[in-house]
Amino acid sequence: RPHRGLWFYRGAAWSNTIARPTQPPLGRPAGIASDPALTLVWVADEDYQCLRKLLCPQAAAAYPAAQLESAGALGSWHRTRFRPPATIGMGSPVGVTMDPMGHAVYVHDRARLYRFIDASNTWEMLGNLPTPLINEGPSGLACDRFGSHLYLNSKQGSLWKVRAISGLTSADFRQLAP
Repeated sequence: RPHRGLWFYRGAAWSNTIARPTQPPLGRPAGIASDPALTLVWVADEDYQCLRKLLCPQAAAAYPAAQLESAGALGSWHRTRFRPPATIGMGSPVGVTMDPMGHAVYVHDRARLYRFIDASNTWEMLGNLPTPLINEGPSGLACDRFGSHLYLNSKQGSLWKVRAISGLTSADFRQLAP
């Protein structure tokens, strides 16, 4: 479909001229998040059930060239498909966000909520989403400015709030707006 892809605001105009990675390829982008300095972008890849990392040119310089693929003027794609170990598992990621410091990446797959710490390559399944939210089709994900709470919205328009902690249960999720 021509309307799908990654679009970035460059100066005074939107552009989708970013080079898509091919080794390995990027599937359908379903969510996107960046660090506050805009040096790192995480993309939720629905087709390959993983996260992909896009680095600005300055941040890419810290990685060995063999780990990177050019994304044109925007920087480089990391070749790794970041996903939890099979013991944790993850479906197709949709919502993705980062904490305010850019250390933790949070992602959901419409059923479960995960935290990924890139520096240590550590994944953790924080908990299952509540059934009413799952039934509404969870989509977006955002983190508050303190990194303490996550907000999820649904395709039906509801908004949910949960603390960014381990061991979540359905009772930890609070619906803010129907």
